Amino acid sequence: MTLVSQQCGLPVSSFRLSSPTGLQLYDCNRLHDYAIDLGATLRLDTWDGWAEFLRGCFLGHRLTVQRHLSRERPVMRFQLRVALYIAASLGHLDLAGWLLERGVRVIEPVGVHPYRKWCHQTAHPDVAKCPAVASIERGQLTILKLFIASSVLTLACRDPQGRDPLRIALQYGHRECVSHLATKLCSVVVLPGMALPMGTYLQTPINCPSHVSCPLRALASQDKPLQLPKLHPVATSDEREKKRGCEEDESGDQNSNQWRSRVPLPPISRDTNLRPVFASPNSAQILTTSLEAFSLHCDRTPRENAIYCLALARLRNLFYYYYYYFLQ
Repeated sequence: MTLVSQQCGLPVSSFRLSSPTGLQLYDCNRLHDYAIDLGATLRLDTWDGWAEFLRGCFLGHRLTVQRHLSRERPVMRFQLRVALYIAASLGHLDLAGWLLERGVRVIEPVGVHPYRKWCHQTAHPDVAKCPAVASIERGQLTILKLFIASSVLTLACRDPQGRDPLRIALQYGHRECVSHLATKLCSVVVLPGMALPMGTYLQTPINCPSHVSCPLRALASQDKPLQLPKLHPVATSDEREKKRGCEEDESGDQNSNQWRSRVPLPPISRDTNLRPVFASPNSAQILTTSLEAFSLHCDRTPRENAIYCLALARLRNLFYYYYYYFLQ
């Protein structure tokens, strides 16, 4: 079932296989349980009435898919997930964009048909595979970019074996997907008042309980520009004095001096004793002294130490590149 799904792009819950004698192959069994020899021909069957719907998905025709959606809401939601899975596998950008506008989530597993929920315990493990994983397995870079733009939680999805997107792309040998995923994972997310590494940002919405309102979860699920408060023009000193005078005239002497009775001001100090003046040290002198102490301790000048640190950083980046591309 997994091999057939990867070859044709259909999710495993949208078709079934039958033996040459017409015997249905159940997901909980294996081929040798049905005495199927090497080279045998198996039959692939889909759900009744789905022929035109699946044909539209394979061709990427959005209108055909929309025309053949079921009237039953649970079945229609399942069909939309199947359509997004096929679009992700075959690279149909227009169909995938329309399905995202309909609210289909890229990290939501396709699941099983609503009529078969009674036997979900014996279902194939790949029913938990989501469209984002399908796009990475097939090396659909354009679809992957669309999914990440719609939700950065795509970078944190997992396949049924627990592999993250970067590991999946590495094992399938899709270098362009690996490069794009590595770039996104090493980026920084800028939020109001803070900047978080992408890894920390992904863990925050995931670990946030579903019943708690989390602004990071909302930001991760939709790519909308942040609405910052409007800045008001700063009044000049003359305008402030004029405004203060108008407020005093309107409120009267009693209201304008009311705050003075609540917060008493300290008395004016009569102390006339002179105090020593502490002069601030020269910053250039402090910097020169620190650099001399550093050079004496490390046997390197500040310029040599900067070159040394840059060389270490370059070696570290080369090591990470070699680890991701060759060791995993």
